[in-house]
Amino acid sequence: MTTECPTAPLLQYSDFLTLNDAGPLRVFLASRLSALTAHLDDGSEEHFAATALTEIAVADGQHLAQLLEQWEEVLAHKNEPQGPAQALRQDVRLWWNRLARLAARWSDHPDFSPRWQELRYFNAQHHTFVTSAEQTRSFTISRLAN
Repeated sequence: MTTECPTAPLLQYSDFLTLNDAGPLRVFLASRLSALTAHLDDGSEEHFAATALTEIAVADGQHLAQLLEQWEEVLAHKNEPQGPAQALRQDVRLWWNRLARLAARWSDHPDFSPRWQELRYFNAQHHTFVTSAEQTRSFTISRLAN
């Protein structure tokens, strides 16, 4: 069972991810993958694959937790992410999205949280920038086609 409030608002931006978001997702995945592996015959190819996926998901979750600890330090200093901090920001979103994509496999499970979705944008400013760039690109392509 997840430990978060079922009425928690959906996440929109990866800049706002915290360890409190990653923890329940990691527990959910460990539980789902453990249940999957338990139903497979030891020594089978399926059991091997499920065990390997479990190990990868656990490692990814640990890596995400480490990244989020570093990201929280960046935010605590209230610095605009640049250089290594910008790379860290991108890594947080990348690793979150890997785990969210895996969790989506069990989106119909009662313990699944809709908060565990892939996140496209870092923050509202990034959302506005990307949306504007896509609209400009779409307009340009339609003008060239005519």
